[in-house]
Amino acid sequence: MATSFVNTKLPPFTFDHERAEALVLKLYNDYLSRNMLYAHENASTAPQNKHKPWRKVAIQTSLFDDVSRITTAPKIKPLSLKHFIWIFFATLTDRRQVSDEVYKAHCVIYNERPYLYSKKAIKENPEALGEYLATKKVGVPRQSAEYWVRCAKTLFERFSGDPLKLLKHCGDNVEGVQKFKEKTEKETGSDPLPGYGPKITSLFTLFLAELGVYQMPRDAFPVDVHVQAIFLQQEIIVPVERDTVNDELEDFLRKFLCEMAFKHDLDKVHLSHAFWIKGAKLCTGCSRRKAVQLLCSIESSCLGRVDTNPYFKAGVWEFPLTFMRKGNHRKFKIENKNGDDTNHHLFED
Repeated sequence: MATSFVNTKLPPFTFDHERAEALVLKLYNDYLSRNMLYAHENASTAPQNKHKPWRKVAIQTSLFDDVSRITTAPKIKPLSLKHFIWIFFATLTDRRQVSDEVYKAHCVIYNERPYLYSKKAIKENPEALGEYLATKKVGVPRQSAEYWVRCAKTLFERFSGDPLKLLKHCGDNVEGVQKFKEKTEKETGSDPLPGYGPKITSLFTLFLAELGVYQMPRDAFPVDVHVQAIFLQQEIIVPVERDTVNDELEDFLRKFLCEMAFKHDLDKVHLSHAFWIKGAKLCTGCSRRKAVQLLCSIESSCLGRVDTNPYFKAGVWEFPLTFMRKGNHRKFKIENKNGDDTNHHLFED
């Protein structure tokens, strides 16, 4: 089982290509066959599909309300331009927090201030917007507000408020978006799409692909903390001699996963869900899972959840890595109340 070095001068990590390829195919096939964890979690339970801007949202009208007012967002049609714009800004703020809270918050924001998803957002005061986003618990609120206003200016002034036109202008690929950002910043001194790096751009194209309105580019794959952690926990990637910067690992894995998807003709929407669900729904809190062995098909080769604190605090994986205790291995009876494989105890802590 050969291990290859990524950088022959100063390798930030080693990479086991053979085991990596086997992992990709294993998770992908598990997801398609609804095996173990995926019998209970799939795309329908992902945050962007659970929370929609036209669904009913509970809003507390004041601090003294005993009962929250139930309201629905202003009229917005699924698969409409307004829908794509909502996804564009929701995706922009999807970082450094639980994803479920991101899209849930944007449903409330759309109910309260729908104009933030229009050209009027360009005139918003970033500081005031940041304070508002903080009340909605949007991650990194001040930075998110600044990015929101600047991205709105680019989207509405250069592309008529159409995210699909923006992508087309950039060649319909992730690298094209990054080149557009770099070129514009050299010309104007300002990043036209702050926050839209390779991961967020890939995530946005994933959401559009889910809706059936766009095909994920050949170079698109959202490599978040969960994707990176899974490869580290399996010792497929091992840091060497120094800390590994998140961007180094993200860029490498994005290209690798895209090549695997192309080589094996894998649907990257399914593959993305397979990795995200594994990391977010099972690896997070693994040590407290009673049924981890019943849910995780790669548990036996896993070192346990890697410590993600350095990733979120400084954007690095610290060398040497620290791993948490794996899940409870006690055997217990699986309850089957509905004549199917559903077990409501599987996720109990």
